This record gives sequence, structure tokens and C-alpha cells, in this order.
Amino acid sequence: MSLLKKLFGGTSVNFAELVKQGAMIIDVRSPAEYKGGHIKGSVNIPLQSLQASLSKVPKNKAIITCCASGMRSGSAKSILKAAGYNVHNGGGWMSLKSKIWLFIVLNNIQQYFFHQMRAVFATHVVWVHRINKVVSLHAIVNERLQ
Repeated sequence: MSLLKKLFGGTSVNFAELVKQGAMIIDVRSPAEYKGGHIKGSVNIPLQSLQASLSKVPKNKAIITCCASGMRSGSAKSILKAAGYNVHNGGGWMSLKSKIWLFIVLNNIQQYFFHQMRAVFATHVVWVHRINKVVSLHAIVNERLQ
């Protein structure tokens, strides 16, 4: 822990864990900045629209704010905290993305394998059904031949 954090009581936040637990990421940059790149799954609510958009922000989830550098997300954190939200300043979106990238990558891999296994299972079910038909047909033929 840095000397400043020890002196002023700062705490470190595990952003990946918050995202894993369902935290909402609010990117407070302009729509044009957001279109230029953002964290997948984040919601774009520009800082100047945040106060009027509080009804879109759930109070039952942790909120992580981000922007380009951390300045606007700090202001957004203050607005949300004053409104009673559990909020954390994630700083710049690229920095935040690097802090949570492993969770995002693992989640994408998990989804990919889930879909692949679902396809394999569906194919397996079809083949089992076909084999059962053949076995049943074979049993009927054997019965009639006896």
C-alpha cells in the first residue's frame, strides 16, 4: 500500500470482483468518445446527463464510473454517492478495462464453450435418438425372424 493511502485511508477496489458480482459500469464520456471505444457491457450516460438519468441507474447494484482520464468519473461518483448509490470511480476506461480484462476474457471463453457444448449435446441427443430407433428396429426385425 502506498504511503499516501496509508496516511489518508484510501482503499483499493477489486474492480474485476465487482464486475463479476454484477456491477454496472457507467461511462460518462460523450457519445462520440464512447463510440470511439468502450468497455463491452458498459452504459454510456454523459456526465452532463447523469443527474437527469438517475432513474436508469439501479440502486441494488454496485456502480463503477469511468471516463477518459478519471476526472469526469470522479464527478460522476460524487453525484451518484450523494444520491445514495454504492459507487466506485474506475478512472479512465482503458485503465479500468485492463483491471477487469481477465474476467471479461474468461467470461467470453466460458460463453463460447457453453455454446459449443450445447451444440455438441444437441448433436449427441440426435444421434442417441437415431441409435435408439435403429436398436428398436433391430429388435423388431429379430422378433419377427424368430
